[in-house]
Amino acid sequence: MAFLNRDFLEKVFFALLLAGITMALIGGWQFLENNNQLSQNQAEQIHANGETVNPASTAEARGLVASDLERRRLIEARFNSMVLGGIGLVALSVGWLGTDIVRSGRRKQEETAQQPSATSPTA
Repeated sequence: MAFLNRDFLEKVFFALLLAGITMALIGGWQFLENNNQLSQNQAEQIHANGETVNPASTAEARGLVASDLERRRLIEARFNSMVLGGIGLVALSVGWLGTDIVRSGRRKQEETAQQPSATSPTA
C-alpha cells in the first residue's frame, strides 16, 4: 500500500492538526460573538434577572416574543460553537499525536539504518 507511506501519513496528520486549530479558533470566536450578542438581548436580561413582564401593548408583547426567539437562536448557536471548538480540539490532538508518532518512527528507522550491521564481515 504505497499511499500509506510515512510522508503521506505525516502530511495527512499535519493537515488534520491545522484543520483542528482552525476549527477550535472559529468555534471560540463564534462562542464569544454569540455570548456577547446574548448578553445584549432583552429577553436574556429579563430571564437572567428572573423578572416577570406584563406587556402594556401588543407591540411590546411582539417585541418580547421576537427577542425571546432571538435568544433561543443565540443559545443554540452558542452550543453549536462549543461543539465545533471541541471537535477542533480533538482533531488537533489526533493530528499532533499522529505527526509525533510518524516522526518518531522515522527517527528510529534512520537510527537503525545508520548503525553498522552485526552480521557484516569485518575482514
